[in-house]
Amino acid sequence: EAARNNVLPLDWRGISRINTNQSVSQQPTRSVFYPGTIGIPERIAPPTKNRSFEIAANGNFQSTDTGMLVTQGGIDGGWGLYILNGKLTFDYNLSSLAHYQVSSSEPIAANTKKLEAEFIYDDPTGVRKGAGATVILKSDGKKIGEGRVDRTLPYVLSPNEGMDIGADYGSPIGSYPFPFPFSGALTSVEIDTK
Repeated sequence: EAARNNVLPLDWRGISRINTNQSVSQQPTRSVFYPGTIGIPERIAPPTKNRSFEIAANGNFQSTDTGMLVTQGGIDGGWGLYILNGKLTFDYNLSSLAHYQVSSSEPIAANTKKLEAEFIYDDPTGVRKGAGATVILKSDGKKIGEGRVDRTLPYVLSPNEGMDIGADYGSPIGSYPFPFPFSGALTSVEIDTK
């Protein structure tokens, strides 16, 4: 049938053909999102693969707050920044092959205004795909945690899940109550890509 309909040769390069690593902009960008924003497709979301990026959640945070601040992807792979048991946590799911969590060493202080995660990719040029990264967590500019993500997803975080702010409306990237709506006063999330 393929020969009869002139569609030979067949192209089986599925992942490379839908490679969302080539997003709308590979230039450094700063994006601001607000709670209730859901399902931003990876193709138009801030490019977070094979590069460094910073997340800043703005609001008025308490140690009693719980829930997702921002997530991209899901059970197929992705990352999220959330508060659980009073601690800020960055969670990275490597397509369920490996799972990396970096949590703050102390609970969030009362009336914290800014929670940050700095994702420092091991190859600043971005040439080496799927390299590891160091994650630094901050509360109002003060470092409260640090850890490693040994490997990252080089091409696609999740083929069918986008970015959500203030909850996780796709599938969970980690072990937390789902859909994990944020209980506190989140006003915005900024993502800066390097």
